[in-house]
Amino acid sequence: MTCIHILSIPRGTLSPDGLVKEASEVGLKSICLMDHDTLDSVLSVGDTTSRYGVELIPGVELTTRYAGMEFHILGMGIDVGNAKLKTVLAKMPGERFERAKEISSLLGEHDWEVDVSSLSSSKGTVTTHDIAKAVTNREISAFDFHNEWLSSDFPCVVGTSSMPAQDAISVIKKAGGKAVCAHLLRTRSG
Repeated sequence: MTCIHILSIPRGTLSPDGLVKEASEVGLKSICLMDHDTLDSVLSVGDTTSRYGVELIPGVELTTRYAGMEFHILGMGIDVGNAKLKTVLAKMPGERFERAKEISSLLGEHDWEVDVSSLSSSKGTVTTHDIAKAVTNREISAFDFHNEWLSSDFPCVVGTSSMPAQDAISVIKKAGGKAVCAHLLRTRSG
């Protein structure tokens, strides 16, 4: 059995090595490990997959735009050494951090205090989930804060990417991967 679209920390609850171990313990033979706009988790598992007898299908989840909406495109079975993919991904952390500062400023206009310095130590790329965790004066969980203040319809949310979905699909294909739309129902419902 294969499991696709597994996210590691900070989005998930396990480290990349922990995910491989857990996959082995539940009887999975292969997994497609990916994170948002980074290959950090895929590159970090090293020999863990062979130690646990789990095949790693390298992947990435690219944040894109199509028809004015954000779409996440999964790239599965990619060549992590592909130069074009590496170039595209190298731009992401800086863009995402600048976006986080902009969102933090907008939240500040609503009297929310965001510890922006903690965002600079986020693993991978900074997401709205990281921003929710960095709000210091919230009295609800980061999950609930995210859903109430950082969902796609709230004015404090700033677009994450200017990368057209078609460009992401092209990059994934050139890196030898298969492109699939993630979260299709969430994407369709807004």
